Amino acid sequence: RNCFPPAGLVTGKPAVVVAASGSGLLGNTALDFVTPYMQCILGFMGIKDVQTVFVNGTATGAARALIEAASIQVSGILNALI
Repeated sequence: RNCFPPAGLVTGKPAVVVAASGSGLLGNTALDFVTPYMQCILGFMGIKDVQTVFVNGTATGAARALIEAASIQVSGILNALI
């Protein structure tokens, strides 16, 4: 997603965005403003390959397990990039 016409200077680089929400509003909901914002900012810099990891429900008792699962997911993404 490119919100700005100028071409960014950081091209050909991937990015991983980790976004956490206490309630679970991230992802495919109309209330998720984080994902489009980060894609726009990174796109402005020239980064088009953006992968997002969501950690929804961190305000619940399962927060530790959710964070550990997200950490494993991020590790997998980073290992694939190396």
